[in-house]
Amino acid sequence: MNKINIKTANLNLIRVLDALLTEQNVSKAADKLFLTQPAISHALNRLREIYQDDLLIRSAKGMEMTDLAVSIAPEVHELMRQAETLFSRKEQFNPLTSSYCFQIGIVGEFADFAIITPLMCEIAKLKSSLSVNAFHLSDKLALQKLDSGEIDIILGRVINPPASIKSITLAKSDIACIVNKQHPLTQGKMTVERYVAFRHIHFSYHEKGNALTEIDSQLKKHNLKRKIALSIDIRTSLLGIIENTDFIATLASAHADMLVAQGSVAIVPCPLKLPEASAKIYWHKRSSTNPVIQWLRDIVVRVMSGH
Repeated sequence: MNKINIKTANLNLIRVLDALLTEQNVSKAADKLFLTQPAISHALNRLREIYQDDLLIRSAKGMEMTDLAVSIAPEVHELMRQAETLFSRKEQFNPLTSSYCFQIGIVGEFADFAIITPLMCEIAKLKSSLSVNAFHLSDKLALQKLDSGEIDIILGRVINPPASIKSITLAKSDIACIVNKQHPLTQGKMTVERYVAFRHIHFSYHEKGNALTEIDSQLKKHNLKRKIALSIDIRTSLLGIIENTDFIATLASAHADMLVAQGSVAIVPCPLKLPEASAKIYWHKRSSTNPVIQWLRDIVVRVMSGH
């Protein structure tokens, strides 16, 4: 038999060989592979050259396999079976039996309150061993960790993600401010000057407290600067701080509504023209067909759509 360089070999010949050894008939092999008889005959001639053997010979019974063909048939059939398994393989993910710990990067306070709570409630219903490790990151660091595979998804709003990052918008909200109910800003017209006259809470997202935000960029256009009284990443203490100080927190209106329902705080309009707060789910393109990430992505989208 001629030695074949696998790098240049026509591997389609294996399919033809498998069909010929199975059917022992050129016409039936052609029908099985949806090819013409001349194409199968041409392939058979090429296989005969490679093996230096007729492989199939005419007899009183029709076509018969040669001894060589009989000896290689089991290997050929097994090779085709393995190839079919390889190309049809799709890893399965069973959330009821898995103990996977999802790594989620959160960018911004809106995604924190809007998504994590309904997501965890949905996962809890499964009564499985699944768990979630969710932590706040700056958008830059979140993208780095998603690219390196340290986190599975990002929830929140990322500025200018690269083409390798895919996303779906889950929710949007305009921006408002919250203060305590006795705050001077609850009376009279809200202006930019009054806004900067009081101290503010800055959501740090693991960055330095003086990191420039969209709020600060807008104020800079007015030659104004806000006074940061507190730079914080922990949202659980936000309500108590606002209730007992004259600080201002600027956040998503949907979040502000929730805090008003929980405590003695009031909503006042934000005097700046800020972009909407948005909550998206981001994942890396390489993980698009990963069944674990697919399941997480699907359940996040489902809980946010209310289905």
